[in-house]
Amino acid sequence: MQKIGFIGAGKVGISLGKFFKENGFSVSGYYSRSQSSSIEGAKFTGSVQYLSIKELVDASDIVFITTPDNALESTASFIASQCQGINAKKCFVHCSGALSIKDVFKSLMGFDNFSFASVHPMMAFSSKTQSYKELKDTFYTLESDEKAKSLILGIFEKLSVRFEIISSDVKSKYHLASVLCSNCVVGLFDFAKDLLKECSFSDESAKAALGKLFLVNAQNIAKKGTMEALTGPVLRGDDNTVLKHLNVLSDEDKLLYMLLSRKILKVAKAKNKDFDYTKIEKIINNNFE
Repeated sequence: MQKIGFIGAGKVGISLGKFFKENGFSVSGYYSRSQSSSIEGAKFTGSVQYLSIKELVDASDIVFITTPDNALESTASFIASQCQGINAKKCFVHCSGALSIKDVFKSLMGFDNFSFASVHPMMAFSSKTQSYKELKDTFYTLESDEKAKSLILGIFEKLSVRFEIISSDVKSKYHLASVLCSNCVVGLFDFAKDLLKECSFSDESAKAALGKLFLVNAQNIAKKGTMEALTGPVLRGDDNTVLKHLNVLSDEDKLLYMLLSRKILKVAKAKNKDFDYTKIEKIINNNFE
């Protein structure tokens, strides 16, 4: 059985290790600059704490580098300096959604017995000890060389997870899509919460009020798609309500509202092909002049 090791013992590394272990894979263990983190990862997954990267690489067939993105390339370079003379086949994997294998592993690509992949789980890891429970239902993307592809596809098949194979030249665009549906939603939620607080809601009541609305809408989008989930004044062509919204916004927030309304209008037109959205379009265009 292929042994999977982790360089980096944060939320991603520990969650993936636990997920693999729970699904019958062999986890060799963890190396981290923080010994307490690698001890935690090893204990949580019933594996081994390694005191050097070289020891972990020697003990593993597949090495996941789950450090922050800005440390991936330097970690790969250090591995290259330590791995002279290793003849065993090794597959190196990083989990960045934005960086390609060429970005990260260029210092290792001269080793004929090494293969390379990027496996990105499309989820926000919030906990070292709980996030692994969500990985079964998470969508994954794979970017890899040919040697690593069959190995990683075999892992996906055993895990029974959904995935898509992408090329290195679309990584930035792919990652942006993930950020828009994850991090940017946090900004929108906070924007809405601040507006309710200006209406005398407490922070807690605003969060509670918007939370249900947000969750139901997210579930509808996921189940039915954006077209069926869309409601609201832009869809209805309610120009008076849109104008009222604009009147209570600062110039900066007004721009955000109009940019989002443009995207919503595109969905609305696809849903109501025979509806006249001239008034809404005029409002949007006038506010961009």
